[in-house]
Amino acid sequence: LCSIARFEGFLVRVAYVGPFGCSSSQANTLRVSGLARSLDLLHVEVLIGSAERKAPITYDNSLFPGMAVTCLDEFARDDWPKWRRVFRGFDMGAQTARWIAELRPAPDVVILYGTPYGYLRRLLPQLKKQGIPLVLDVVEWYERSHMPGGKYGPFALANEHSMRSLAKRADGIIVISRFLDEYFSSFKMPVMRVPPLFATPDQLRPKQNRAQDGRTHFVYAGSPGAKDEIGLVLQAFFAASKNGIQSFLHLVGLSPEFVRSALSLHASPDDVVRFGASYKAYGRVENAVSRLIVSKCDFSILLRPDLRYSRAGFPSKVGESLSLGTPMMANLSSNLDEVLVDGGNALVVQHLSSEAVLKQIKRAAEFGDAEICSMKQAALETGADYFSMEKHGERLVGFLRSVS
Repeated sequence: LCSIARFEGFLVRVAYVGPFGCSSSQANTLRVSGLARSLDLLHVEVLIGSAERKAPITYDNSLFPGMAVTCLDEFARDDWPKWRRVFRGFDMGAQTARWIAELRPAPDVVILYGTPYGYLRRLLPQLKKQGIPLVLDVVEWYERSHMPGGKYGPFALANEHSMRSLAKRADGIIVISRFLDEYFSSFKMPVMRVPPLFATPDQLRPKQNRAQDGRTHFVYAGSPGAKDEIGLVLQAFFAASKNGIQSFLHLVGLSPEFVRSALSLHASPDDVVRFGASYKAYGRVENAVSRLIVSKCDFSILLRPDLRYSRAGFPSKVGESLSLGTPMMANLSSNLDEVLVDGGNALVVQHLSSEAVLKQIKRAAEFGDAEICSMKQAALETGADYFSMEKHGERLVGFLRSVS
């Protein structure tokens, strides 16, 4: 059946595999969910091969509705000795390779999330032997200094080898950003750019926070790590509070302890306590809760420096926020210049400083309800167009057909 389907130009069965979970709502899982659901809407059978543990097999049905999800136990376990955890992180993919080899009927195409060295070194020769095309879904190019072991460690070197050599042996590349599009296209490879994809909300927005207290509400949702300039955000909102600007900051993914510690570097203990009335730190929450918080706010915040990792990636939180009808307050990292319009669906921060952020907080706080409503509508329209899983499916299926 599969060989006939490929011969006639149809796409029947896709295996989507890689180092992502199926029971969490992290950015990698949301990326896979968006593309998989986009294919599923066009009646392509999508088999999800997650790196999560086999038991217990639990996952969020809203992320992969109606799809076959297999947990392949690729991730290192916390109770392993350090050397074993390090080696597994460097060399995942054996279970996945065996699973694909045993699939009956075989998939028409295998999509691999990212460029993990262990997966690539196994799947490239195996799939070539099986006659199954391999397409990579490349969403980032890590900064070497951000990798475990530093810029000269084994993870950094393996990642560079994967991106500069192994990835070029794939049959096609799906990329998330303009930077990666230009990089892989320069090698005359079949490349398709697909942003993070989200479903169009099927219900009205909840009651907005500003209707309850008259303040302008901002939200940061995520785990900043080394990517996001959360320190600048906190400094700017602390200054806004001291200057009497009517704003409130929601921090999703950050603990109250983290926020107090970060603020203590720039403020006295008494000032930190007073600022407590102008923000709320929720800690880590489920994606559904995070989405609800974002949808009730006036602006989502994202600040990233102009480095390779930010040019190569595309922040999923931008697509998710706009899809929920919440405009952005952000600088133009990645290819956000193609998406964000200052005064339309966003407030653009011109440079990375707490003063530049404070300027946009003050600007936002001076908007009336009509202006905020207009920006929210513009955000919703951008989300329904640029980031809609319903609108990218046919392009995606066409690309996969072309490489198979």
